[in-house]
Amino acid sequence: DVDALVAVYTPPINTGGEDVANVLAAIGEQSDKPIVSTFLASKGIPVLLRVPDLQGGSAGRGSVPSYASPEAAVRALARAVNYAEWASRDHGTYQDSEQYRTGDAKTLIRSVLELAPRGAVLSTEQVHFLLS
Repeated sequence: DVDALVAVYTPPINTGGEDVANVLAAIGEQSDKPIVSTFLASKGIPVLLRVPDLQGGSAGRGSVPSYASPEAAVRALARAVNYAEWASRDHGTYQDSEQYRTGDAKTLIRSVLELAPRGAVLSTEQVHFLLS
């Protein structure tokens, strides 16, 4: 029943945190759930929490991002959830640009701008023509 994990690590005095980072990295690689952290007040993905992508360059799947505060980590998760919800919606179908009469639209706009170089309000007929 867990949707995501927010790991908040507050290092004790004179302790690095490498062990915690290693555990989080191992969990991140194996988990299909999103994991974010507040880790040593650092932003981005610390080297220990980074799983290289296939090309070995940037952070890949399984990396655990670290934020300066728990609020920032939760905000990042919320944005990811919002994006996933948006991406799962039906956004219609792609229309091939050859179906559009862009030349007619450009001609209309040019003719309007010749009469009113700073722009003008289009008539209802012009709007319908442009949007058709």
